[in-house]
Amino acid sequence: MKPTFFVIVLVNFLYFTLTLFGHITVLEDWHISTVGRTCNLALFAVALVGMIFFIVDAFRRKYEGSRPWAIALVLLGPFSFGLCTLIYCAAFGWRAREFEYRDHFCDACLRASFEYQSPLDLTTLNQVNGGRFVGRSERCPDCGSTIRTHCFYLFGIPLYSSGSFRVQCVAMDHYLARKCDFYWPHLAKIAVLPAICVPLIVLAAYYTVRQK
Repeated sequence: MKPTFFVIVLVNFLYFTLTLFGHITVLEDWHISTVGRTCNLALFAVALVGMIFFIVDAFRRKYEGSRPWAIALVLLGPFSFGLCTLIYCAAFGWRAREFEYRDHFCDACLRASFEYQSPLDLTTLNQVNGGRFVGRSERCPDCGSTIRTHCFYLFGIPLYSSGSFRVQCVAMDHYLARKCDFYWPHLAKIAVLPAICVPLIVLAAYYTVRQK
C-alpha cells in the first residue's frame, strides 16, 4: 500500500506542478475545462488520502532523531501538493516503522572499535547548524549497530568531523558510540547539505546586492 500511495502523491505533485508552472497549453486547457476540473479534484482527493496515510505513518513511527522534522514534513504535505510528503518518504518513510532500540554491541563490533573519551556535539538546530551523525552503513547482523560519521555544520557548511563511529541508538536522540576507522564513502553524504545550502546562500546574497 505504501508504494501505491507514494506513486499517487508523486503523480499528483508532477501534474499540478506542470499545470501551474509548465505553461503547457494542452494541460492548461484541460485544467480549466469542466471534465478537467472534476478529474483534478478526484486526483487531489486520492492523493490527499495518501498524504493522510503518511501522516499516520509518521506519528506511529519510531525514530533515532528528527521526529519534529518528520511530523512537520507530513503535515505540510497537503499544502505543498505533496512535495513535503515526498521528502518525508525519501528521508524517513522507506525505513521500517518499528525501529529497534538496543543498548549493547556484539563482540565483533567491540573488537573493531574502541572507546571515545571526548564528548560528541550532537546538538542540531534546524538540521543545518550543530553536530549530528551522517550516514548509516555496514549494519551488523548480530547487534544491529551501524557505522555513522559525525560532522559539525554551520549554516549547512561542514566545519569539522570527529570521525566515524559504531553507533547504537538507545532511545530517540540517545546513542552509544565507539570510535572506528573513518568511513570515507560518507564524505558524499556530508557534501549533500552544503550542495543545497551554498547555492541558496549565494542566490540570497546576489539578490540582496541587486536590490541595493
